[in-house]
Amino acid sequence: LREIVESSGAEDPMQGLTDAVSRHFKDLSCGRYEEVRMEGASPIGVRGKLELDTAILSQGTLGSLALATRLALAELYLDGMNGFLLMDDPFTDMDEARRRAAMQAVGSFAKDHQVLIFTCHPQHAAELVKVAGANELVVG
Repeated sequence: LREIVESSGAEDPMQGLTDAVSRHFKDLSCGRYEEVRMEGASPIGVRGKLELDTAILSQGTLGSLALATRLALAELYLDGMNGFLLMDDPFTDMDEARRRAAMQAVGSFAKDHQVLIFTCHPQHAAELVKVAGANELVVG
């Protein structure tokens, strides 16, 4: 990680993180939230019609926010490089609309980088093929 930061030449390796998390979260929350407040690399609040601390968000909304943060961090660190993203059951606490939005976001990310998702939910695996264009499933 140190080599990546040093080779980037950026004074602030986290520059753009808040905007990237907010952009992803807006999509993942189906437009309900427009902005994320960050403290370092950690989301501490969200803003839509209301401004809320992350401590009072539902499990599904927190899952979407966590995924938005992971995607944004992966984009920053993998910018212009080969790499992959590994996730374990990222859709578990999401309702159908959020899960569909999350799968589309993961599918978009997967156009540039390999994404490996582990899940014990056969329905989620099938949805990944349908919604995100996943092209290989390993069941076992």
